Amino acid sequence: MEMYKDYIEEKFGSKLHVEDYGFIQYELNEGGECYISEMYLKPEFRATTKAVEIADRVVEIVKELGYTVVTGSVCLEANGATHSIMSLIKWGMTPTHVGNGQMVYFKKGI
Repeated sequence: MEMYKDYIEEKFGSKLHVEDYGFIQYELNEGGECYISEMYLKPEFRATTKAVEIADRVVEIVKELGYTVVTGSVCLEANGATHSIMSLIKWGMTPTHVGNGQMVYFKKGI
């Protein structure tokens, strides 16, 4: 996974936080925004609190760097989109807008 982490950073300029049960890919943008672009959890961890744990860990990391907002998105055509949207709302994110007719964007102050 370390090589993939290097690849993500080099190719996309993104950061990758990895745990044994999954990962989050995120981008540090101007204006204090951290955009969570991807999250993956192994199937056996999806009905647990691991998504919140890993997201909270990324929030801790970026807060230490001075970031104040976390944003994310869900593609309405993705598998599990409804569950993802409900999870983001439960985590405290607020929908901000819809883009390209299929992406729902969210925001959370940290």
